Amino acid sequence: MKLILLPKKTATAFTIKHPTKTLIQEKLRPLKKINDHYPKFIIFMDEVTMSDDGIIQINIIDFFLQN
Repeated sequence: MKLILLPKKTATAFTIKHPTKTLIQEKLRPLKKINDHYPKFIIFMDEVTMSDDGIIQINIIDFFLQN
């Protein structure tokens, strides 16, 4: 997993297609350890939009259209 800090201090984890529950938990674990109030995203190539403990899981196209 790559963590990338965007200009707005946004922690982002990029992942692969067809995420499993295990993979999602693997991506969420390090982001949950970051104790700040900045937005955190996991970006998928699949159609996914949900949130877990404030960490937004979103499709890559939707992510770039919002930012």
